[in-house]
Amino acid sequence: SAISLVVATGLLEIFLQVCDCSQRGYNSYDSGARLQRLAAIEKLQAQGIEAYPYIPPSLLREMASLTDSDYFLSNIGNMLTVYDNEDDGLIITPTDENGFRNPEGIYSKTATFDVFLLGDSFTEGCCVPNGYTITDVIRRTTPLTVYNAGKNGIGLVHNLAIFIEYGLPKKPSNVILVMPENLLINRTTVELGVEQLQKYYTEHRSNGLIAKSDVKDE
Repeated sequence: SAISLVVATGLLEIFLQVCDCSQRGYNSYDSGARLQRLAAIEKLQAQGIEAYPYIPPSLLREMASLTDSDYFLSNIGNMLTVYDNEDDGLIITPTDENGFRNPEGIYSKTATFDVFLLGDSFTEGCCVPNGYTITDVIRRTTPLTVYNAGKNGIGLVHNLAIFIEYGLPKKPSNVILVMPENLLINRTTVELGVEQLQKYYTEHRSNGLIAKSDVKDE
């Protein structure tokens, strides 16, 4: 209705006046979030607990290009990972031996999985409290064995690489990909420009990353 349109327009105008949506405003928010993560990590490390921030795909690409090394696909393994604060406080959660958000040892101790979950932050549960990720709910409400192979900010090629490296060896009964449609094209286009990722698309061949976990986590 016309009234609803007027109200919505008014609310949008208020939001634009209150929120600094410029690049400067975004950078200010991002810097504040980084400082909050850093403070939490320093506090944990002062207690003798190893913790690191989550690794965005842009940093994975940068690391691979600078060192001319393998393209690693996940966070640091067997470590506490600190995510951002999105209304529920900073999310601090352990990663498994592969660097994904699962209980430690679940991959090596499980012969096969009923469900292998792929996707971006929605699958990973980035910034979602422990116990509330998609994987957590499946584990809590069903007897199915499930592996969370989600990674924030990735597209289809990166997901394909994860499946080739970590999914195929376990021969899962079901593979589920959760991805927001509006982000697929941009992310996938960027990933196809990365030589190490492009090979997964053209060759469908593993690079043996499971055996290189120690190198990834150095």
